[in-house]
Amino acid sequence: DIKRETGCAVRITGGSPVYLTIKPAPSSRDGFKFDMTRAREMVEDSLLEFVECGGARARLLYELASSFDDGSSSSLQRESNGAVQQRDPMWNDVVWMQLLNLPEIMYKKKDLLSFKDDLQRRVQRDTIPCSVEVFGQGLGNIKTPIQFCKPFVLICVPRTSSNVNVVDDRSMCLLDDAVELVSKAVKERRRRHARVTSKVQRWAIHFKPTNQKNRSFLRRIRARQ
Repeated sequence: DIKRETGCAVRITGGSPVYLTIKPAPSSRDGFKFDMTRAREMVEDSLLEFVECGGARARLLYELASSFDDGSSSSLQRESNGAVQQRDPMWNDVVWMQLLNLPEIMYKKKDLLSFKDDLQRRVQRDTIPCSVEVFGQGLGNIKTPIQFCKPFVLICVPRTSSNVNVVDDRSMCLLDDAVELVSKAVKERRRRHARVTSKVQRWAIHFKPTNQKNRSFLRRIRARQ
């Protein structure tokens, strides 16, 4: 289907990792029309059929765009800071996006929910025209086991240029502002967690669990970190 519709051939090589190579079919090199962008989108659609939950689909689209390289100027731009041009997993519009993995201290549902609300307030306060979505187990948007899809934040900003082969500075500035906002929020959570952990550890040194009741109480305190 891909070859017939786009004039491109897809080759699968390697074992781990697996490489997908898309190139014009031999019959297309003599002047017949071929569409590399459409061929790539059809490959992505085929892979997405095996992924059900929204978070895993979003991560897959980002990672496919991050690893794509046609060896020349491509309609799918990739920047050194990790930003890529890719289809928005929610609306299917091509946007600039960047993915930030969240630290392990924020893997619990209550921490993810609290962080999500905090980010929404920050974005509204700074009036950055972007989409910031938190994905994680327990939020309803990732059902895949955590070892296959760890919690993350996906940041998307609209393109300000109609030419997909041009890196528009306005979009990059907006994306940088949004990434800085999210990174700052994550750092604050890390510092807060470090302070709480430090206080519990200092308190535990002076608290001597001399009986079973005290030891049980100390285990419950540590479990809440």
